[in-house]
Amino acid sequence: MARFRLNIYIFASTFTLALSGIFGCQHLDEEATKQQEILNTQMGIIINYLNTGKPVKAHKELRPLLKEHPDNAELQNLMGLTYLAFKKPRMAEKYLRNAFKIKPTPAFGLNLGSSLIEQRRYKQAVKLLKGFKKEGIEEYEFPERFDHNIALAYERARKPKQAIRYYKSALRLNPNNYVTIMQLAKLYEKLKRPKSASRYFELARRTCLRCYEPVRFIALHHARAGNIKKAIATLESYKSVQKVHQKDLQAANELISKVSGLGSTPKENHR
Repeated sequence: MARFRLNIYIFASTFTLALSGIFGCQHLDEEATKQQEILNTQMGIIINYLNTGKPVKAHKELRPLLKEHPDNAELQNLMGLTYLAFKKPRMAEKYLRNAFKIKPTPAFGLNLGSSLIEQRRYKQAVKLLKGFKKEGIEEYEFPERFDHNIALAYERARKPKQAIRYYKSALRLNPNNYVTIMQLAKLYEKLKRPKSASRYFELARRTCLRCYEPVRFIALHHARAGNIKKAIATLESYKSVQKVHQKDLQAANELISKVSGLGSTPKENHR
């Protein structure tokens, strides 16, 4: 999954699936196989650029490849995701529609829905994604991601009841989906339902022990309730988790310092 937005599901490619199909085909001659191997390597480089936040480099690699292979669905999809990274969802839609037309896979359909969400065309996005669900996506490895993106469209359209329903539907399909758990927790936070928010932040913490974000929310909840000791204990406990990123450890230490000198309300911007 490409890292343009944490809370929306978009996919770099069906790259590994393409590889397995390519090498299983006996009808490709040696030269064609070699050319496909080169193309797969180039796509792998592009995917890495997207996943490491380098869309300019991805775009530079993609332009000549798409010119040479205009009917390649994976390349069309990658170009669409590159434009999503550029925050140009209308251009992204053009390429993602091409990808889906050439190869109508669930992953490409999900990406197409993402481009509509980013254009604030929420009603169309919901209709598209629900259509995929109705047609049946049982063979798809991650069907919960359709429910997640439907929920996200509803949330951005300021329809929290529908959003909650679909986030919970996604969690019934995959109870350990950290992204969905966090999104639901944050939605409850926005709706000023602290008990529900706390329940899902705690679930998110258990689901991803190394993730700082739920720990931050939990600590802030304790501090706002006047329980400074519990807030600090939550953060200290997080620091003992193995293989936590250094930047997250630093953030935890900074929050401990802020909370330690406060009475009941930490001054950190809590979003």
